[in-house]
Amino acid sequence: MYDSAASEQTLDRLRFLLDHWDAIWDGSPSPEPFGAIRGSSAGSRPPGRLPEEASHPTIKELCRCLSLLASASPGDYRHLKAYRCAAEWRNVDTWRRVKLPSGKYDWVEHRVSERIVPSWIRPERVEAGERFLVRVFRGEIFLPDDLYRAFTGRAENV
Repeated sequence: MYDSAASEQTLDRLRFLLDHWDAIWDGSPSPEPFGAIRGSSAGSRPPGRLPEEASHPTIKELCRCLSLLASASPGDYRHLKAYRCAAEWRNVDTWRRVKLPSGKYDWVEHRVSERIVPSWIRPERVEAGERFLVRVFRGEIFLPDDLYRAFTGRAENV
């Protein structure tokens, strides 16, 4: 049986990578999902150099696991891909209670990013896909420091 805290941390890392999947593959010549290579055609351009993050062992292993998920459960794959990898975001203004230097509390406007979820997506299918990926992943899901720093602005890795 898995340690619950370690399993949640692994799942958080997986979700982080999938949420930033498009940015990891930015610069890839392939529009296919998860970096699949298309056959050349008269109108295709020569492959360019992939970003360093795309060649990280964790990313390569995740690509393998995603291919397995697509074969084993195409429905879970589509739900996971649409929710995590092809997500659209919008900025929303909310109110947050903060403590002022005087010790008093006040409400301030705070802008957050919110995921736009298509109505056809089923959370249980997304979770099933994530759990499948965690099960078949060989080794530890590791976040490259440069990638983590680029997307969060923080130096410490989860």
